[in-house]
Amino acid sequence: LKGVREQARRLVDELAALDREVRDFIRRNDAAVGGQARSSFETAAGAREEALRIASASRPDWPSALKALTRAREEYGIARSQATTDVDVHRVLTSEYEDARRYATRVGAFLDGRSEDRPAANRRYRGAVEVLDLVGGDGARAGNEWPRLLEQVRGARRDLEQSERLAQEDVRMARQADAEIAE
Repeated sequence: LKGVREQARRLVDELAALDREVRDFIRRNDAAVGGQARSSFETAAGAREEALRIASASRPDWPSALKALTRAREEYGIARSQATTDVDVHRVLTSEYEDARRYATRVGAFLDGRSEDRPAANRRYRGAVEVLDLVGGDGARAGNEWPRLLEQVRGARRDLEQSERLAQEDVRMARQADAEIAE
């Protein structure tokens, strides 16, 4: 029983440190951490409070306290993992979004500089730019649905690549037609 009590007391200190660590991580990455991670953090904090209540009773049930403290530690681990995933996916999203924007500018300049391209290339380009505009808007980013937004950015990138391929094919076909006419 003494061993269980000592282990429970160590967990109380560990949970205090975990609470500070996860709380600080969420605060530092406020814009990237989503609702699910925040909810998990609140669950962890509630589990910690419950465990502390059990452990600080006048006659603590140390095995129950240890079980509750272990559960709280697991909840903090879940919250930290979810918050870290949110931050990582947000970082990838930001990078790929900026890359897609630069690529859209380059494809747009190519399309603007040519008269040979057909509507299909322009339609793909406009669709991709609309998606990027939506993803870049404040409304889309408010929900912190980073994986969904990342998939939309990747889809827009594929559309831009297809637009560029179509436009290049159109230019090639126009040159070929001009050459045949010249013959």
